[in-house]
Amino acid sequence: MAPKGTSAETFEGDVVEAQVPTLRRYLALPDSRRQFKFVIQTREDVSDAVRILDELGYRGSVVLQPEHERGDGRLIFEVWPWDRYPEARLIPQTHKIVGLH
Repeated sequence: MAPKGTSAETFEGDVVEAQVPTLRRYLALPDSRRQFKFVIQTREDVSDAVRILDELGYRGSVVLQPEHERGDGRLIFEVWPWDRYPEARLIPQTHKIVGLH
């Protein structure tokens, strides 16, 4: 499941908060079979991802994909709350890896 952050808004009023009730149904799956992936382009996307995880009381796999072409995905290393969600894993876009150094 890939919840959307603010930078992925597809129409006016496509709010991040509206996703939480829909995402809640995935909590019925065992932790080992559940994964949320967030594409991070901005600091606001990090805030959105953390807010969604917090509101859900989420436990399970978290995948973070830094996007640097349209944003600054490098900031994820500095602003992700690693102490609260240490299980998060980064997956770089290997065809664009040069932008992460």
